[in-house]
Amino acid sequence: MDPATYLASRGVLYRRSFLAAGFTVAQYRRLAAEHLLVRRGVVVHREAPPALRTAASLGGALTCASAAEPFGLWLRDPPPALHLSFTAGHSGRSSSGLIRHRRFGDRPLAADPVLPLPEVCAHALSCLPPNDSVALVESAVVLHGLSLSDVRPLLGHRHGAGALSALNDVRGDAGSIIEVHLRRVLDSMGLRYETQVLIPGVGRVDFLVEGFLIIETDGWQWHGNREQWRRDMDRDTASLGDGYVSLRFRAEQVWSAPEYVRSSITSAFERFKWLLRNS
Repeated sequence: MDPATYLASRGVLYRRSFLAAGFTVAQYRRLAAEHLLVRRGVVVHREAPPALRTAASLGGALTCASAAEPFGLWLRDPPPALHLSFTAGHSGRSSSGLIRHRRFGDRPLAADPVLPLPEVCAHALSCLPPNDSVALVESAVVLHGLSLSDVRPLLGHRHGAGALSALNDVRGDAGSIIEVHLRRVLDSMGLRYETQVLIPGVGRVDFLVEGFLIIETDGWQWHGNREQWRRDMDRDTASLGDGYVSLRFRAEQVWSAPEYVRSSITSAFERFKWLLRNS
């Protein structure tokens, strides 16, 4: 790998690790002249995201919500403040607006501007609202094969019972962030349900609640094309013919109007409770 590719693949270059990888001082100096020398021995690619640049310049590492983009994790909205981890200092919001997170076990920061995935998830569980933290950790399991056993030991008493409770809500079977949020709505209602159920003649559905109520969490805007939306509408029609009832919620309804979602589900049960008796 040539020096330029090495920097482009990482976004940030640390002199010591760069030289340890077999590159030369002359190559380091050339990259430092062509890109951004933010601190002594730390070079940031000139096209690196601002968050990565700030983390490297402050000697910290991205974590919690700010590490969602580098890892491709599910997060509804970009964080309004930058979440950085440092080996020293107190946790919490700093005077500059940063959200500071202490590393677990006071381990030194490695030559990487983003914390390891288990620590990112542990910080999210102890910092973000449950809906957001559960979705973020769920995506780490689904997309990266994260083992929750690597996260659980990091959550001590100082992180609160809420962090452990949120971790227990992670199941690793969701297909999208919307499914995670709707799953939490169904849990709050005490309903029995299955996810990603294959129904003959209908296809695979997001949720099958109490054996008869199909709930989907998409639409043509969510899938990105109208043809998929049409297929979904045809599937809804087929499900009615097979004795199922279908509800479909848009992302903004699940996120912004959970009470509407609850009331719609409750109304479906009241109207079609005879199906429940026969299921």
